[in-house]
Amino acid sequence: MRYDGIDPVEEPIPVFPAAHYHMGGINADPYYRVLDENGKWIKGLFTAGEASAASIHGANRLGSNSTAECLTSGRITGELAAQYALSSDFPDGPEPKRTKAEEDWVWGLLKRESGEPSYKIKHEIQKTMMSNFYVFRDSKGMSEGLSKILELRKMFINNSYIEDKGYVYNTDLVAALETMNLLDNAFMVAKAALNRTESRGAHFRTDYPKRDDENWLKHTIVIRNGTDDLSILYSPVTINTWKPVERKY
Repeated sequence: MRYDGIDPVEEPIPVFPAAHYHMGGINADPYYRVLDENGKWIKGLFTAGEASAASIHGANRLGSNSTAECLTSGRITGELAAQYALSSDFPDGPEPKRTKAEEDWVWGLLKRESGEPSYKIKHEIQKTMMSNFYVFRDSKGMSEGLSKILELRKMFINNSYIEDKGYVYNTDLVAALETMNLLDNAFMVAKAALNRTESRGAHFRTDYPKRDDENWLKHTIVIRNGTDDLSILYSPVTINTWKPVERKY
């Protein structure tokens, strides 16, 4: 009643599926060390929990396994990161040009005096993902969604506006940065899903309803090329004891 204006005495409470667990994530080895496009560790970089893709769960996961993985990967990465920090000679600081570019971008958001409020762009990306990349997907809908995502990314980069200009506890700025991250993730999800012409796990396409192990039993790896382009690579799936089977109820 407070948040949605719905009185359950007068009308039903709406119930619908929502994103719950991120299957996939940052490419990592079994020790949760982040890997580059050539499968080599990016020195000093680790990932843990649902942010990581260490190939434990595959295209769908069993209930509660994420909790066990968070605890396990947190322990592993914590110990390995500490060992690395204690045994490594670090440079004087991060790359100056990259740091300056990031700072200028954030300051540019704050200084912009007009444009499209970032929360409106966030609302549009949420609508697009719900409409075009929902439980059931198809080529036409995903193509339209991908075009909309690119349009919103361009709008955010060139025209996003933050109403709160404060330097302390600026939740408007935090929300804007989160929106940019959402746009990046949506771009990756959209392009990878459109490219995978089969159904597997939580990826169900009405135009390709069957799983295709002959062509698609492989991991999708997305590499960012600049602002508006992505490269899609693939890596083989290692199968040991348990072979993939159709999920039935």
